[in-house]
Amino acid sequence: MGKFQNNLLIEVEEVLGYFLNEKGMTNKQALKEIEKSHGSFWKEVAKDILDDFNRKDDWYNFHKTNRSIHNADWIRNYRS
Repeated sequence: MGKFQNNLLIEVEEVLGYFLNEKGMTNKQALKEIEKSHGSFWKEVAKDILDDFNRKDDWYNFHKTNRSIHNADWIRNYRS
């Protein structure tokens, strides 16, 4: 079962990447096209992939910003 899930994820990621990168579609357009060509299950898997990517991106940007703020506080406190 795990092998099937991994293969499915890889296939969905490839199709999603094709629509986003090669065709230049937006996330919404790509999801609509995936649903039309592969069905609603694939659309939900693709949506989960996009949500996971966005969560990781948000986490990175949040910590990058906070690190900058904390570094500035450290410098101010050090100079005092």
